[in-house]
Amino acid sequence: MNIGVRKWDLDQTSIVLLDIEDAIYAPRGIATVTPGRKGTVGYISPERELGEFTPTADVWAVGVATIWMFLGRHPWQYRVNPWREGEAFEGKRWLFHRRYGAAVKSIGGCEDEKLGTAVLQMIRYPYARTEEQKKTRPGCWEVLQMLNASSTGKGSGWKRTRIGAT
Repeated sequence: MNIGVRKWDLDQTSIVLLDIEDAIYAPRGIATVTPGRKGTVGYISPERELGEFTPTADVWAVGVATIWMFLGRHPWQYRVNPWREGEAFEGKRWLFHRRYGAAVKSIGGCEDEKLGTAVLQMIRYPYARTEEQKKTRPGCWEVLQMLNASSTGKGSGWKRTRIGAT
């Protein structure tokens, strides 16, 4: 796709590519996140849905996908994001917290402790109910370092278990 960019400055962060085959100029601090329109339900981080974009928003999404691989299903799937603003959405957050807690407990049982720790840190968010999960989410580089440190070349040895299975 040719978007008419003739010269690209690698330090330039003010161009946003849209999935509608268009590009817009978005100066830092001017463009804002529109709740309900800037991510896939189930993968968008709570703080991004509420309007705060952070460099670690994609780390959250990769963490969710990783949990899906471990558990064999999405850890919390909804038709609408419970982190949108409004009473109708706020009333659904208790269920998110419950499913989030179950996923944290399940991942905490990972045989590869470093891998489990890395995944748990990937899904930290400021509204979590435990102090550990409220801590700052690491960036991509920190996650890669954690995963590299846990890699033995033999696989994780982690057994898939479904939440709620006995």
